[in-house]
Amino acid sequence: MTLREYVTSKHKNEISLVEYVYTEHRDTLDRLTRRNKIFVNKMLEEVNIKLCVHGGARTSTDYAIQYLYLDSIYEVENCINKIKELLFISDPFA
Repeated sequence: MTLREYVTSKHKNEISLVEYVYTEHRDTLDRLTRRNKIFVNKMLEEVNIKLCVHGGARTSTDYAIQYLYLDSIYEVENCINKIKELLFISDPFA
């Protein structure tokens, strides 16, 4: 077993959550990248502090990777729905 295979098998649940978010909710992640980083992180703190992205560049991939800290697709969907609600409240014309 190669190192890559070992790490992939050990973290397959986290990888599948990140892939799920990236493929199913890319439009929401893209909307986050277009907003002010400080606003987005404050909003994400309200939803789940584990979803905050730190550092300079913010891409859809950066936001998707944060979902590896969640436990299930149910929790992912719950967070995405809260994010969509908060984005709509802050920008009703989006």
